[in-house]
Amino acid sequence: MRRFGPLAFVVLALLASAPFARATAPGHIEVIDVSGLIDANAERAMTKGITLAEHEHAKLVVFELNSKGTVGARRAGRIASKIRNSSVPVAAWIGPAGANASNGAAYIWSASDIRAIAHGATVGPVKTLDLRTRTAVPPLDTDKPVIADSVGDLIAGLKGHVVRSTISLDVDPQVDSIRLHKMDLLGRALHAAAQPTMTYLLVLLGLVGILFEFFHPSTGPAGVTGAVAMALGVYGVVVLGGSWLGFTLIVAGVAAFCVDLRFQSLGAFTVAGFAALTAGSILLFHGPFLRVPPVVMAAGVIAMTVFLVSAMTRVLRDLRMVASGELQVRDAHEAVISDNGQARNEEGTVDHP
Repeated sequence: MRRFGPLAFVVLALLASAPFARATAPGHIEVIDVSGLIDANAERAMTKGITLAEHEHAKLVVFELNSKGTVGARRAGRIASKIRNSSVPVAAWIGPAGANASNGAAYIWSASDIRAIAHGATVGPVKTLDLRTRTAVPPLDTDKPVIADSVGDLIAGLKGHVVRSTISLDVDPQVDSIRLHKMDLLGRALHAAAQPTMTYLLVLLGLVGILFEFFHPSTGPAGVTGAVAMALGVYGVVVLGGSWLGFTLIVAGVAAFCVDLRFQSLGAFTVAGFAALTAGSILLFHGPFLRVPPVVMAAGVIAMTVFLVSAMTRVLRDLRMVASGELQVRDAHEAVISDNGQARNEEGTVDHP
C-alpha cells in the first residue's frame, strides 16, 4: 500500500484543484446589439446569435436592447420561444442610460433568463403590437432586475448567479472573451431603412432624384441615387406595414406639383400637391410606435415644397433658356473671345493667333 502513496497524493491534489481550474477556465460570451425596431434582420441576428452560442458552447448570450418594439406581435413571440428553448442562458440588458425597451422588446426582455437594466434606462410601456390582429403581449415580469451600467458590469455581477434553478453562471469579463455581434453591411442597411423616420426620408429623397432625372434626363447620379433611395423606401414601407394610401398620396402630391412646374405657374395643382403631400406624410405610418415624429414630417413637407417651387422652377427655367439659345453654357476651359477679337484664356492672358 505504501507504494501507492505518491500516486494517491497526486490524484487528491488534482481533484482538489479541479473546482478552481473550472472556475477560471476561459470561455466566451456572445453580445448582440439590438437597437431600433426589431424587424426581420434584427430577429435573424438574435436567433443566429443564440444558435452560434449553442454550437460553440458559449457561457452566456447577452442582448443589448434599445428598441421601441418588434414589427409584428408574432416576431416577439418567436424570439421569446428561441430564448426559452436555448441551451445557453440568455441575458437581456436595457442600456446604456437613456435606452428604452417597450412593446415587443419589453416582452423579449421579460422572457430572458436574466433581466438587467442600466441606471437611467426604462422598460415599457407595452401597447398592442399589431393593430390589425389586436394581438397584445402577456404582462411583463419585472421582478428584481439586475442593475448594471455596462455589459462588463453586468457580466462581472453575474458570477455565481443561478438561472433556471440549476445553472450557476461561471462568467468573468477578465477571463472570458466577449464577442460583440452586429449585422452585416447589407443587414444594417436594410435594418436602417426599415425605421419609420428613415423610410419616410428615403421616399422623399427617392422622389427628388427621380423627379430631377425626369426633367433633366442624363442617367446620372441623381437618377441612380433616387432609384436606390426609393427602392429602400418601398422596402421599409413593406416591412413596417405602412399605408399604401399614404405612399400613393405622397407620390401623387409630388406629381401634382410637377404639373404646375411644367407650365411655370403656381396654381390649383400646387395647392392640391401640398395637401396630398401633407396627408400622405401623416397617413404613411400608423400604430403606437411607428409614427414619424411631427417635426420630421413638417420639415419633410416644407423642404419638398421649397425644392419643387423654388429650386426646380429655377432649374427648368435655365434649361428652357439653354434650349432656346437665350442662355449659353460655356466650358470654363474654353477660350473667351475678347471685344477686340483676340482669344483670351482663363488666366486672362491673350492668345495670339
